[in-house]
Amino acid sequence: MDKLITKYAHTEVYHNGSAEYDEINGLTEEEWIELWKGLSRLGYYLSYNSEDDCFCIS
Repeated sequence: MDKLITKYAHTEVYHNGSAEYDEINGLTEEEWIELWKGLSRLGYYLSYNSEDDCFCIS
């Protein structure tokens, strides 16, 4: 999971259809929580924008 946290530890928007969106979308609930917590420790916030169907890291 550390590699995944490092991969996503920057501000970005991943829209539906991108490889990164599919990777995040395919995480189990436990993996999602671990990624969210790992990014939070580094000062980032992971969220899903349902209006635009994308994952946002800010």
